[in-house]
Amino acid sequence: MAIGAAGLLLASGCADTGGDPAGGGLRSAPAQPVPENAISVGNELYYVPLAEPVQGCRAYRQFSPTRAVTAAIYFRTADGRFVFDRNQAACD
Repeated sequence: MAIGAAGLLLASGCADTGGDPAGGGLRSAPAQPVPENAISVGNELYYVPLAEPVQGCRAYRQFSPTRAVTAAIYFRTADGRFVFDRNQAACD
């Protein structure tokens, strides 16, 4: 019998996450310093420029010293918003 993606996802939820055996729970990573070139958008959320352009356009990643962030590439619009869609970006 084959296990579907949903079954695999549910099964992986029971995996050892490296938490403290005495206390249960997840270990939190040590706080990282905010990169110097980070752009603050509030509530400890930042966008950090990537080292290389993506499709000829400056691209960004999210960063937070305390929160989980989305692992995605973002672009910046002319009005300063961060978006996924490269076609909305104001490229150099």
